[in-house]
Order: sequence, then structure tokens, then C-alpha cells
Amino acid sequence: MADQAPKRRRRDPERRREEILSAAEEVLLERGVAGLTHRAVAEKTGVTLGATTYYFKTLDDIMRAVLQRVADRFAAYLDAFHEAGEFTGLGDFVPALAQALVESYTAGRDLTAMECDLLFAAMRRPELRPIADQLTRATAAAIARYTDPLTARTAAALAMGITIQGMTTPDPPDVTEVTTMLERLLGTERTA
Repeated sequence: MADQAPKRRRRDPERRREEILSAAEEVLLERGVAGLTHRAVAEKTGVTLGATTYYFKTLDDIMRAVLQRVADRFAAYLDAFHEAGEFTGLGDFVPALAQALVESYTAGRDLTAMECDLLFAAMRRPELRPIADQLTRATAAAIARYTDPLTARTAAALAMGITIQGMTTPDPPDVTEVTTMLERLLGTERTA
């Protein structure tokens, strides 16, 4: 019986692309935007350098694709957040939002750092801005379920500011403080 040649694995370009993107996210989590290289992604994926550049010609292409993944995940998260919360109005929503914000810079710190790194990259890379804007609009839309659009955009800006403050200060705001900030802005502050 003659030796048979090993079966060649069928190419699955979409799976390979997703593997490269997952590896890119890992690199971004570990090293940030400054540490993102095709070589680092290739090593993390276990593919040749040429494979990463075949699917993503530039690092901006990788960042754009990862940021789109982030935006898509965030939109799905917001939908699940509302479904699980069964909020009847701002009074129910604000404490849950405050808790989620604090968790973003405590338990979810590494992921939030990666997401912020990509958002900040959009300041210098105009091609990332439409995707970054999806995140801002999704936050505002989630809040607009309970208030008018301008107030919702204002609260979304406050939420981003709270997240950045939570990520960059030695004494980040706790749930009580974040709740109070949101309540004051949204006019739901409870009186003693």
C-alpha cells in the first residue's frame, strides 16, 4: 500500500480572518495600539507574516476591523443590558448604568483600556471615526429610551468622561458617586 499524502486542510478564509482579528485583540489587550504590529499578530495567531498582510494590508485595516468588532459587541451588550434590566424608567436605569460604568474600569479594566485605546486612535485616524461614532451613538440611543435625545447625548458624554476618569485616576469614582452624577444630570436625584 502506497503512502498517502496528508489531506490538505480546506481553506476557510473567513475563519482565518476571524482568528487573525482575535489575535489582534489579544495583542491590543496586552500591548495597546503602540504594540500592534503585523508580526505580533502573526506570532499570536501562529500564521506567517504574509497571512496577516494578505487579510489586512495595513495596521489601520486591523484596527478598523477590531474596532468594528468592539462596536458590534457593545451594541449587543446594550441590548442584553436592557432586556435583563427590565427598566421602567430613569429611576431604575440610572443605578444599573452607574454599576456598569464602574465595572468597566474595575472588573473590565483591561478590555476597557483596549477599547479606549482604539477610540483615542480615532482622533488621529479619520477612517476610524465613523466606527468610534457608532459606540457614542449606541450609548446615547440606550439612554434616549428614557429621556430626550439631547439629554441622552449629554449623559453619554458624561458616561465616557466617567469611564476615562475611572481608568486614569488613582481614586476613581465609586458606584454611589457615579449614581449621584448621573442623577444630577438627568434630574432624578433623590432628596433625603
